[in-house]
Amino acid sequence: MRLHPASLAVGAALMVGVGILSAQNIVGTPTIEVRAIEPVVTYSPAHPKNFVRVEMATPYVVPSERILVLTALGWNDGGSYAHLLIDGNIVFLTTSTLEGSIQPIVSPGIVAQSGQTVSVTSNQGEGVALGYLADK
Repeated sequence: MRLHPASLAVGAALMVGVGILSAQNIVGTPTIEVRAIEPVVTYSPAHPKNFVRVEMATPYVVPSERILVLTALGWNDGGSYAHLLIDGNIVFLTTSTLEGSIQPIVSPGIVAQSGQTVSVTSNQGEGVALGYLADK
């Protein structure tokens, strides 16, 4: 068996470099504690029958023993903004310079409780909110 001298030199240099880096990491490196963050809400739609589309002209009342997790808000037909309302209070506003847009709501979503009324308004066109029902 014959070793190539240049390969042997490169391999040795790499081993020394890795050893030096490892030694630097062991000595004097601060310890960083990593902790998991518990999610605020963790729901997932079990079935497409749980998907909900709230249109501007038709407010939606969340059924008893359920919650509605809202995932997106938007409009079409030339509007420039849409408001998401729960029980008549604006909880989310989206704007755009594009005609027609669906914008996701930041995870984990805005949640409407059972019995609450969800509605959408837009300056023109058709506002729409998307989400899904989950057990309470």
